[in-house]
Amino acid sequence: MLRTAFEKLAPLNHQVFERYRDAFVDTTTELPNGTGIQHYIASWRNKGRQLAAEGKGVVPGLYFYGDLAFLKEVNDTFGHSNGTLLIISTANALTEFYKKAYPIYAARPHGDEFEIFLPNAKREDAKDIVVQLQLYLQINRPTVLSAHHKKTFKLPLALSMGWESMTIFDDYEEVKQRAEKHMYKHKANDHIKLYTEFPELRSRRTGSIVLGE
Repeated sequence: MLRTAFEKLAPLNHQVFERYRDAFVDTTTELPNGTGIQHYIASWRNKGRQLAAEGKGVVPGLYFYGDLAFLKEVNDTFGHSNGTLLIISTANALTEFYKKAYPIYAARPHGDEFEIFLPNAKREDAKDIVVQLQLYLQINRPTVLSAHHKKTFKLPLALSMGWESMTIFDDYEEVKQRAEKHMYKHKANDHIKLYTEFPELRSRRTGSIVLGE
């Protein structure tokens, strides 16, 4: 009877898992999606408010908004499969960063956007965190084969990033808008720097990747 009961429950548990996955997980990267990170931040905020009600101090968190560089160029030149590889490589770097450096909560809402939340962190720590994260992105740069040039190329992997401090009383959407605004303020300079570091991608004039220059 017990075995029969488990056999009946198993399909239900699978259905629950699939519904949860569809609601909270980006299936391309296996990172949380936009709903997933909003749920996580809401839980963090509720827990913080409980601690505050008990008279305990609550350290704010850091919210980062990132835009993946060169995704369109990679899609146009190497095909969408390699664009997907760029996205997955970014997710892998964020996962490695979580395991080895900071307890971040990273998500991919859609497209070339990534969101990162780090609880118990101060705004003055943001620049150091971004520098370290970019190093992890470099480690995870994917290699692609150019049949035309008969050689392989390491694609650049970088996020243009903006950030904002977040308290337990801040609204998620407002914090996101401020971080996104901060990111766009620096995005042009980030891309100029990237084109300098990666000459195979330096053709801004045509908007396409130029290999082997």
